[in-house]
Amino acid sequence: MDRALREAFVCQSVLARTGHTVASDLHRPVESIDDWHHYPSGDVYDETTRGQYYFHRHPLGLRPDGEAGHFHLFMRGVGPDGKVGADCHHIVAVSIDIFGNVTRLFTTNLWVTGESWLPAERLHPLVDRFAIEHAQPSWPTNRWVSAVVAAFAGDIHRLIDARDAALAEAAAGRGLETVFEDREVEILSEMAVDLPARLSALTTAMLV
Repeated sequence: MDRALREAFVCQSVLARTGHTVASDLHRPVESIDDWHHYPSGDVYDETTRGQYYFHRHPLGLRPDGEAGHFHLFMRGVGPDGKVGADCHHIVAVSIDIFGNVTRLFTTNLWVTGESWLPAERLHPLVDRFAIEHAQPSWPTNRWVSAVVAAFAGDIHRLIDARDAALAEAAAGRGLETVFEDREVEILSEMAVDLPARLSALTTAMLV
């Protein structure tokens, strides 16, 4: 955890030296971005690890105060040819502020991402395998995304369990498939996070 937290912090720091963030490095050289659009176009895939992600933002007024946008992270299934398949499983969403600091982790209902749904017990192993290990389109952002998952893996596992508990509660009396398409059920679990504070606390604990 200590190593992953430091890795994420370093990635943010090296980008900040040239006025960039983990998000802005994905849409260079364009300075402004469009609401809802995926950055980069076509998402980022790693055919070796099967990790995938993209960044986007909702219109102002439809996103939490202080949020500049968020990353959606997925793991792909394996196709019959042994390559990355069409099945796409949402791991977690990672909100950032305008400086690229992680502010929130959350899980979403199926309709939000159109994923291939997996229950918690089958999704947990995929969290621990998530990584983006190539350099395009942004090596610092790829490393940062991988490090954030490693650093907050315990929290992500708890959010996934809470996701399934929220779904079970919402599905009582009407069925899970109905809840999956219910536009009133969007965020299933979430938690505020502070990467620098987590790193500072861990460093302090290690020195005691």
